[in-house]
Amino acid sequence: MRPHYFYSILFLMALILHTSTNADTMNVSQPPIAENKTSNETFSLLNDRGVAYALGHETPQNNVEAVKRFRKAAEQGLPVAQRNLGIMYAFGKGVPQSDIKAAQYFHKAAQQGDVIAQLNLGVMCATGKGVAKNEIEAVTWFRKAARQGLPVAQRNLGLMYGTGKGIKRNDTKAFQWFYKAAHQGEPIAQLNLAAMYVDGKGVPQSDTKAFEWFRKAAEQGEKMAQLHLGFLYAQGKGVQRNDLIATQWMSKAAQQGLALAQFNLGTRYAEGLGIEQNDAEAAKWFLKAAEQGNVLAQRSIAIMFSTGRGIQQSDVDAVKWFMQAAQQGDFVAEYNLGVNYITGKGIAQNDLKAVEYFRRAAKKGLPEAQFALAAVYHDGVGVEKNDAEAMKWLRKAAQQGNASAQMRLNALEQG
Repeated sequence: MRPHYFYSILFLMALILHTSTNADTMNVSQPPIAENKTSNETFSLLNDRGVAYALGHETPQNNVEAVKRFRKAAEQGLPVAQRNLGIMYAFGKGVPQSDIKAAQYFHKAAQQGDVIAQLNLGVMCATGKGVAKNEIEAVTWFRKAARQGLPVAQRNLGLMYGTGKGIKRNDTKAFQWFYKAAHQGEPIAQLNLAAMYVDGKGVPQSDTKAFEWFRKAAEQGEKMAQLHLGFLYAQGKGVQRNDLIATQWMSKAAQQGLALAQFNLGTRYAEGLGIEQNDAEAAKWFLKAAEQGNVLAQRSIAIMFSTGRGIQQSDVDAVKWFMQAAQQGDFVAEYNLGVNYITGKGIAQNDLKAVEYFRRAAKKGLPEAQFALAAVYHDGVGVEKNDAEAMKWLRKAAQQGNASAQMRLNALEQG
């Protein structure tokens, strides 16, 4: 399906919460922070009034007024108010945006056990926002929040173990933390858990288990999981092959803007896999993915422009997209650019540029480019005539099964 890697999303959790919010509403096992009712009651009320202003509950929404109340309560040491004030600074609500001040208030709350603050401080340490980047420190805070049961923190801790950032890489521990978060419904953890089952990292390989967890994440709308669920249906891995359902899941991911899914959906329209064959739809989805930088889509839409398949024929547009794909090292695009340069289609004719692109693709092993390079050396087009170089590239192309090269080589050897 793909080389193994972890899907990582590190973001601040912007939960503005009342003092009275308990563990159940946050889906974590954080014990209530002990408060002296007589001394903290006023500050708790201040925080709650700040929440009302921040969210516009039973009062007009007003971030400036929210900040005033969070600050008063935070200055008296109320952890939830410290975290809430940190969130306001992090997102520039009611105050000028300041990662430094956000980190300071998250740190105050985190030290008192506020689980959201611990998570947010870990994110800031991992990304270097508001504090010096320190992945070891990030692991420390993720672990504190993860042990309190916060699923996003558990997923982040799994990510740190899986990538070896801030701690020695350990696939088994990565799997364990992803598993904890996944069972609480965290979609990225479910996606990573499925990926580990696919690759047998930290757990015995199992396409069936991979399918199970990709499906859980996909049903929550996680677009990468939707794409990979489509791959499993298309390949019949972990589930009976079903091209119709495969295309349906890829379509869901494509409609969410995932470039790789858009390319695959375009391919399925082009080939009529699980959907009625439709070149115009194929071109539409290739173009969407190409505009996001997907190299295979850039090559595909270039070919469709070149041939006029599913879209108005345009050599100029074909060259445009071949050029973008070639800049990413795509050897098929490089070869086709060589053809366009030597023929002058869609671009000013230039033999030197043609040879340059033929050579790039030939060195990467494309037999068509090797045959073309042999031809320009034989004819002295864009390069000094050199029969030895021509034969070298002709043999390379023939050895890879290029029929034109084999016929030419046989003819030369038979005299």
